[in-house]
Amino acid sequence: DTYIPPDLIKHSPGVAKGYVRIDGAGAIVAGDYNVASITDTGAGDRVIVWDVDFSNGNYATVGGFYGGTNTNIHLEWDEAAAGSIVHRIRDHSGDALIDMPTSSAAFGDQ
Repeated sequence: DTYIPPDLIKHSPGVAKGYVRIDGAGAIVAGDYNVASITDTGAGDRVIVWDVDFSNGNYATVGGFYGGTNTNIHLEWDEAAAGSIVHRIRDHSGDALIDMPTSSAAFGDQ
């Protein structure tokens, strides 16, 4: 049997180039990949800084939040740059909410 070794498969377009789970206080929960740090920049706003930059700011992100019963909130991304992305928790009126536990993954070219 043959397989693609991990040091090469990580370059595949369909493989996450970074992922992280963040607790409600803004700390990285064990099990992240390619995340250098999280900076809490205000209520509901965090900056994810990548260890290995993407080739540009044109990459896809997915994610969600944990806990809470309010279904009128969503997770959005802004200011995507090669080395970081802003991650925000908002309600449908666009107002920032309190920090919540979240998870995010990013896919793109590095």
